Amino acid sequence: MLASTTRSAGIIAASLTLVGCAVNSEESAASPPLPTGSWTLTTIDNQPLPDPLPPGLRPITLTINDAGAVSGRAGVNQYSGSVDTGAWQNREIVFGPLAVSRMAGPPAAMSIESAYLGMLDAVRTFEVAPDPAGVTLTLRGDAGDLLVYERSE
Repeated sequence: MLASTTRSAGIIAASLTLVGCAVNSEESAASPPLPTGSWTLTTIDNQPLPDPLPPGLRPITLTINDAGAVSGRAGVNQYSGSVDTGAWQNREIVFGPLAVSRMAGPPAAMSIESAYLGMLDAVRTFEVAPDPAGVTLTLRGDAGDLLVYERSE
């Protein structure tokens, strides 16, 4: 009887463990990967960034932390602000007002920077996905893909 009880207890414990694993898998499958981390822009408005970059344009970056603080380089100038982290569950991303430094640069660099900052305002959703080169972050607006980044080291 004792061996039967011990065996039954073992089967019940194993079953509970499997149920717990299934619940955790469902929760992680339902939760999208968050757009946190450091990212480098590769594509703007479905066009790859020029290679090499125009004079005066530095790599465009975006960093988002778990609390929703945002910062980066817009090409010539630095920017910072926040996103509404409550929207992440629906794969939505809403940037709050961004503070941007006011340095001038060559016209081509300033044009790309202006387009980039304008597109950040138009962003509505995000997707973090594996890519052959690593992981990408795609920011989309009502008209489709606006900005595509690759994870920075």
